Formats: sequence, structure tokens, C-alpha cells
Amino acid sequence: MTDTLFSDLRSAEALQTYVLETGPVLTLRLDSQERVVEANALALRLFGEEIVGRPLADLIAHCSGSFALDWPALGDGRISRLTFKTVSQMPETLYFRFFPLQTGALALGSIDFDEQQKLLAGLEALNAELSGLARQLQQANAELRDLSEFKTRAVQKMQEDNEALRRQGLASLNLMEDALESRERAEKANHALRESEQQFRSLVEGAPDTIFVVTDLVISYINPAGCRLFGASSPEQLLNQPVFDRIHPSSQDQVRARIHKVFHQKEPASSSEQLWITLDGTLVPLEVSSVPITYRGKDSALTYARDLSERHRAKEELRRSEDRYRSILEAAPDAIVMLNADGKIVLVNSQAESMFGYSREALLGRDSASLFAKRYRHLHLQRRELFFENSLNQPQGAVVENFGLRADGTEFPIEYRTSPLEDQDGKRQLAVFRDVTERRDSEQRSRQL
Repeated sequence: MTDTLFSDLRSAEALQTYVLETGPVLTLRLDSQERVVEANALALRLFGEEIVGRPLADLIAHCSGSFALDWPALGDGRISRLTFKTVSQMPETLYFRFFPLQTGALALGSIDFDEQQKLLAGLEALNAELSGLARQLQQANAELRDLSEFKTRAVQKMQEDNEALRRQGLASLNLMEDALESRERAEKANHALRESEQQFRSLVEGAPDTIFVVTDLVISYINPAGCRLFGASSPEQLLNQPVFDRIHPSSQDQVRARIHKVFHQKEPASSSEQLWITLDGTLVPLEVSSVPITYRGKDSALTYARDLSERHRAKEELRRSEDRYRSILEAAPDAIVMLNADGKIVLVNSQAESMFGYSREALLGRDSASLFAKRYRHLHLQRRELFFENSLNQPQGAVVENFGLRADGTEFPIEYRTSPLEDQDGKRQLAVFRDVTERRDSEQRSRQL
């Protein structure tokens, strides 16, 4: 019985560790100076590994060091809604609850407020129950070892003489009492384990993302979020159904390889993007990860899936926005050139190719100074250096006159104006050029008249 209890405990602890490491809960441990000293896998994936050692305030969007924890109020159940800067540079709103520690604080966060409260409550109760269960099982195991040794000594004494038999009878009575006590403690430990499993099930049932178990290639368990994802009104519509019925043919080879890794190599399968099918035939992209477990006495895979539909729609909208931006850029009547902080050309339109006589490939990566007449390049370099040193205080739209230099070596009068930009790659300078040759010729003819 003890071996079975220890096996169940290890399974429960593996489930808890898996949900904490791969589920929707972000875990950050802070020191007394509110610096991040430890983060779980989800937090590292969202904020990047460089968050360790940084103050919490640095991670919060629109915060210049003014954010601070209310230490006396930690642990009162208060939920803080904070907007963070993520690795993708897109702000993310999270709900955090802070717990006081001896040398700092523990922060548990989630994207969804209600689900965060449910998950925190479930995790706290589960952790307490597992700790108590482990202590009880250790005591039971020690007593069972003592019981085995005592039985060996009793058999030896029974073979010596009747007196030993009498003493063994007394010892047997004590042994029975000890056995009854050990059995009672084991039953209590088993009851605690069942309660812990019920609490874990409540945690999984309340998770906002899909969690399901695959046994013998069929779905043996699925939480309510999974039912909603696949369009099922009840779990019975999905339970005992072949898991490959829900996987699009384009992803089935990948899933077979991952099943072999989980079931045969007993190794977790890290997150990967797959295409699945709902009950009504709708295709849904999922980010899926699995870990090997024992479920109802059989080798199984605990699988965590997150719907990527919104992320894909955001990417598609971003792509369309970029296409519109490029269309506007190409439709502009003037030559447009974008520089990075090193003065290298990183973007041009077709008018820039025509004006300077270079192909787009020849312009990209070229130093912007090469577009100016040699005798005036020093002026451009001075203005460019000043621009990147103090771009925020530069006058916007100021027109500068100079002479451009075409690829064939001819010079021509130009006017250009610059404006600052900034993206994930750093500062940029956007320059708009106009060929004023005809205007200068017209002005000269007017003066001659």
C-alpha cells in the first residue's frame, strides 16, 4: 500500500509541477528591494530571461520607477492589475497577487482575473495537502520497515524455546497493535491523497486553457475549457474518442512523433504549434505541450493546449498594416529613405531608386553620405550626428538644401527634410528628398530676364 501511495504522491506532485511550469500562472520571486530573483518558464517566455535581477518596476509599462509594493498589505488577498512590457514589445495586462516571504515576496500572475483567483486558491491548498501527505507517508514507511525487522527477530526466537514463544506471543500482540495503528495512518494518508486529487481536479477544471488526458490514443479526460474549445456541450461527446479524429492531417505526423516521445521514451513534449479540428469541422491552431503521467493505472499523456486564433489574427492584421504602409510609401511622389543609427540605409521607395540611379539592392545597407555631393557631405554628416544625439529636440519638417550625387556621378540640387522614428530595432531617421533642378533652372531664367 505504501508503495502505491508514494507512486500516487509522485504523480500528483508531477501534475502540480507541470501546471505551475506550463500552465497559465506566472511565478516571480522578489527580494526585499523588489528585484526579480527567480521566475518560472512562462514568465521567462513572456518577459525574456534577462528579467532576473531587474526591479519589478522595469517590467511595468509606462512606469519610471514609481511603482512600489505595499509591503504591510501583502497577503491580504488583494489582486493588482498591472500592464507589463513583454519580449514582443506589445503591452500585456496581467492580474497579480503578492505573498510575503521571509526575505521578499512571491508574485503569482495570470492574464485572466477570475481564473487567477481560482488557480491561486487551488495551488495553495494542494501544496499544503501534499506536504502533509509526504510527512505521513515517510512516518508510515519507517514504521513498516521496523515491522519487517521485528517479524524476522520473532521467527528466530520461536525456534529457540518455549519461553521465546511466550515472549513472541506478547510481541505479536504489540505487533498487531502497531500494525493497526500503521494501517490507520495509511488510511488517513490515502484519504488526504484523495482530497488532494479532488483539489487538483478543481484547479484543472477551472483552468482557462484546454487540459486533457490521452490514454491508449483516446481522450480519457478533458476539462470544461477543452469542451468549449472543441464545441462540445458535455465531456461525453469527446471522451473515449480517438484523439486523431481531432487532429488535422497536416499535423498528424508531428503528433505521432510526440506520442512516441511521451509514451515510449517517458519524456515531456515541449510546446509546438498544431492544427486541430472542432466537432463542427472548424480548424483551430493550438500551442500544445504534453508530459507523461499515470492515469487510472495506465500510461497516459497530460496535455495542455492554448488557442492561437487571436494571435494569428493579430499577426495577419499586422501584415496587412505593413502592406498598407508600403503601399503608401511607394505611392509617395518624393524619394523616401530610412536610416538606422549607424547612418546605413534600411528602407527606400521606388522614387529613391529613380532619383539617385541605384537599384533597391544597391541602396540598402549603403551609407547615406554617398547620396550627397562630396564637397557637401561633411554638412550632412554633422546634421546626421546631431540628429541621432538629440532627435527628440530636432525641429520637425525643416527643409535643408544640398546637392545630391547620382550613381553616374552627376550632381543635382535637392531639398530634404528629416523626422525621427523609433521601433524595436532602435532609433531611425526618415528623410524625404525632392529634386529641385527644374525649379532652380526656372528661377535662374527669371533672374536673367
